[in-house]
Amino acid sequence: MKTTVNQNRKTALQAQSRLSVSFSLHRSAALRRRAPLSASLTVEAALVLPLFLFVLLLFSVPFRIMTAERQMQRAAETVCDRAAALAALSTPEAAQYRNSLSSLALAAARAAVSDPNLSGLSAERSSFLADGETVRVVLDYSYTLPIPLFRLPAIRCSRTAWRRAWIGETDPENCVAANPEEEIVYVGRHSTRYHKTARCHYLYNDLRAVSLSEATAARNASGGRYHACPVCARGASGGTVYLMPSGTAWHRDPACRAIRAYVRAVPKREVEQLGPCSYCYP
Repeated sequence: MKTTVNQNRKTALQAQSRLSVSFSLHRSAALRRRAPLSASLTVEAALVLPLFLFVLLLFSVPFRIMTAERQMQRAAETVCDRAAALAALSTPEAAQYRNSLSSLALAAARAAVSDPNLSGLSAERSSFLADGETVRVVLDYSYTLPIPLFRLPAIRCSRTAWRRAWIGETDPENCVAANPEEEIVYVGRHSTRYHKTARCHYLYNDLRAVSLSEATAARNASGGRYHACPVCARGASGGTVYLMPSGTAWHRDPACRAIRAYVRAVPKREVEQLGPCSYCYP
């Protein structure tokens, strides 16, 4: 009887041992099956995260370029406005703008923009009354795309601001000659006739109505592109705009005062060689 009990106990212990070994083997196999899955997820995360960050960098590049453009344009407009306002004065500040317009524009641009990807900044194409009436500030620069994986060439950019200088005259329609008996007539920038009124049809017949998309793609008589008029076209989008072949800006308002600045009043004796306008002098 005792022998039978011992045998049964021994058999139970052997069965328990076999079950323990089987469970251990099963658990080891399960762990081996899980290990590749865990490693696979780690590799995928290591690949996806850099790719995600790279895509974010690509999306940020246009915004950084546009921010630099806005800052450059603001600097050019500020210097150009001040230079145009002081054009007729004889103060030390006016002389500084007259003689060092490029240097002042360059200093203003450097103070306004602190982007490390911007280089080659120049204002050498700026001019002060080169045509006798216009102040022009031109800022040229290069923008290097901040993408370290690719060696892409820098983008060459240019921002321009121009103003007709204030020379002390009043509205051309109310301009009075030094000699009250002297007749005042009106001419455009490249007129071949003089006109009796500043609103003559022929002074404005070059004003062409186009869509905004056409205006941004068009080029003027000098081969330059048109930009938005700072007087009447700030923040404009879509619709009809107006431009002139010899102009540099497109306008929302066909009666914009910047267009009227295209016309100037002169004594008739200075332009008699042009001959009278057939519309004004029938």
